[in-house]
Amino acid sequence: MFQMKGTRSFLILTITTLLVFNSILFAQETEKERSFGITAVIQGSHFDISLPIWTSEGFVVAPSFYLASVEDSQTRFGTGVAFKKYKHIDDVSPYFGGRLVAAFVNLSRGDEFFADYVAGIFAGGEYFFHHQFSIGIEGQLNATFSDKQSVQFGNPGKMTINTGTIITANIYF
Repeated sequence: MFQMKGTRSFLILTITTLLVFNSILFAQETEKERSFGITAVIQGSHFDISLPIWTSEGFVVAPSFYLASVEDSQTRFGTGVAFKKYKHIDDVSPYFGGRLVAAFVNLSRGDEFFADYVAGIFAGGEYFFHHQFSIGIEGQLNATFSDKQSVQFGNPGKMTINTGTIITANIYF
């Protein structure tokens, strides 16, 4: 059964991954203004950390990790990657991109695990208070491919199209 011990293990793994990525990226010298960041996603009971890596002036690859609890019926945790292209970098910076996510679900009634998969596109913008700090908002269009046991969208074993909006807080190094 996925209990608090599993949640702590997941959080420890996430923090360790953040520290390893941080050490690796800071060890590399770069002439870019931003090379790496940490993004927190604010979306209800959904806890999401993303690690945006600037591969060029306007392009970001962002691995992510998340954890969500659904009213004592299930715990969802997962990993994914987003690709983000900025139209331009300024105080207000619009962007668009795509995302792939594997969401692993543990039902609270036992040791059952299954996975849902998400592919989506998004567009949004970030407001930079400083070149290292920003907040953002993003609109999404997602296709979720649900497991036969999934109850997330009330469409088990099928594909569901949905929309979403997230607010982000970003720190760049």
